[in-house]
Amino acid sequence: MRAVIQRVISASVTIDGVVKAGIDTGMLVLVAFEEAATAEDNEQHVRISNPTPQDFLAGVRLFVSLGNDTTNRVWNATGTNKLGVSYIDVHTPAASGSFIDVLVQYYVPNVRAVPVVQLSAEPLPFVKPVPPAPTLIASGSSAGAPFRFNTVRGQLYLIEWSEDLAQWRTLPGLMTGSGAPAEVNAAGANRCRFYRVLMFP
Repeated sequence: MRAVIQRVISASVTIDGVVKAGIDTGMLVLVAFEEAATAEDNEQHVRISNPTPQDFLAGVRLFVSLGNDTTNRVWNATGTNKLGVSYIDVHTPAASGSFIDVLVQYYVPNVRAVPVVQLSAEPLPFVKPVPPAPTLIASGSSAGAPFRFNTVRGQLYLIEWSEDLAQWRTLPGLMTGSGAPAEVNAAGANRCRFYRVLMFP
């Protein structure tokens, strides 16, 4: 299916010598159909650019509005909003100044019912994932025994210790997770200690 839009002074449709329809000054849409229609005839390639200084880390949502059209629909829609407008979510980050290409597929049961489409897009909300809580993987029961816990790469940790679970003291310095288990050496402790690990955003 192919369509050409042209501004005209007047136009009409004549079938068997009889004028079936006509317009004065306006827009004429010439639509060509072929018998061997394929799925590609009902596809639209859309390019969404990000001109803002911010990166769209979670991707974009493309709204595809068909207006009051109840015959055609968006075949590969992710869902619809409260107004019934179909949308397609693309979970590919769009850096500032870059673009994302989206394929829109339409279900058109009547090849003569050309979809009239309005497109708009917005960035998907980005929610920073919450790192998992530290998990103790090794400890000792004697004074001065080290303990280990799992870490997340780039996550900051603060180690506190106590001998009575009431008063807590902080080991000097922040620890940066590497993704591998971290070990805290309790050498020099005269009594058994309790430890806790705090995560920083």
